[in-house]
Amino acid sequence: MNSIFADFMVMEKLVVLLLPGRLRFYKV
Repeated sequence: MNSIFADFMVMEKLVVLLLPGRLRFYKV
């Protein structure tokens, strides 16, 4: 369960980091 939670946290961090870049790409 702890490893699954850690993976979820990593995924959320990746999404938070990638989303702003995608939004900028779409806006340009």
